[in-house]
Amino acid sequence: MDQDAEAILEHETSLGLRVWQLMFICLGSVLAVVVMLCCCIRFRIPRTKQDIEADYRRKRLTRKFRERLDCMNNTDIDEMDLLKALDRVRQQCLVEAQKSSRNEVVVNFEYHDSDVFKSA
Repeated sequence: MDQDAEAILEHETSLGLRVWQLMFICLGSVLAVVVMLCCCIRFRIPRTKQDIEADYRRKRLTRKFRERLDCMNNTDIDEMDLLKALDRVRQQCLVEAQKSSRNEVVVNFEYHDSDVFKSA
């Protein structure tokens, strides 16, 4: 059987080529056409700019949420579900926001005081 397949592949066609050479040329040209189509025609997944930006925001939020969860104790996390974890992270964020807003007020106050002394 192996000799029969080899004999068929080595059979010469009317173009002066062997069958295996003709098969190689046909498959090579099909591959070349597919590559040319893929390179020349721009295939685009229909997404809007808003979708891309929303995905970016989601990834950023989940990364921050994961960082906050990493800061918590393992024993606390074992007892939590998603809602409790969200409440805890929300509380931590509010505390940090209050601290940063106090620091900004102090910095702004110091900046305005220095302006007053320079102009006087």
